[in-house]
Amino acid sequence: MPDSQRRIFKSVHPAEASKAPARPPGQIHYSFFAGRRISLPAKARDIVTQNRKRILVADDNAAHRKTICLGLGRKGHETIEAADGVQAVEMAAAERPDAVVMDFMMPVLNGIEATKRLRANDATAEIPVLMLTVINEQRLIIRGLLSGVSDYIIKGSMSIQELVNRVECLIEAYECSAREDASENAGEQPR
Repeated sequence: MPDSQRRIFKSVHPAEASKAPARPPGQIHYSFFAGRRISLPAKARDIVTQNRKRILVADDNAAHRKTICLGLGRKGHETIEAADGVQAVEMAAAERPDAVVMDFMMPVLNGIEATKRLRANDATAEIPVLMLTVINEQRLIIRGLLSGVSDYIIKGSMSIQELVNRVECLIEAYECSAREDASENAGEQPR
C-alpha cells in the first residue's frame, strides 16, 4: 500500500503550503490552531461535519471566550462569540446555536437574566445553556437552575477538555430528548 494511502492526516506547515501539491478531489483543508493545516479525506470530513455543532460562547472576558472557543474548535465545533448578555440573547435568536456556554457575571445583562429571556422566546427556549461562574454558592446555583440553566460549571474546577465534554453531553441529552418527544408524538393516535 502506498504511503499516501496509509496516512489519514497530512500535515502541511504554512511556509510549505505553496510547495504542497494540489489536493486531490474529495479532500478539504481544516485549519488547526497550532498554525498547521490538516487535510482530511472526504469520508473523514463527512464524519467531522456530521458531529459538528454550533455553540454560542458568551463571556465578557475575551481571554476566557478565546480559550473556550479554541477548546470547542479543536473538537470540530463552530463557535459564535458574545461579549454580554444582551448580545448573547440577540445572537442566539439570530444564529440558533445547538448550545450556549454563558458566564454568570456579565455587563448589561447577567447570565441568569439572559437565560430567562432565552427561555421566554419560542425560538430559543429549547437551547441548552451551560452556565459558568466563579461563585460557588448553592443559592446562586439553585437560582440559575430555576431560571432555566441546564447545567453549571464552577470556573477553575475543571479543564477545558472536561468543559467541552460537558457541552457535548448536554447537546446529546437535549437531542435525545427531542427525538423521544418526536417519536411519542408520532406514535399517538387520535381517539
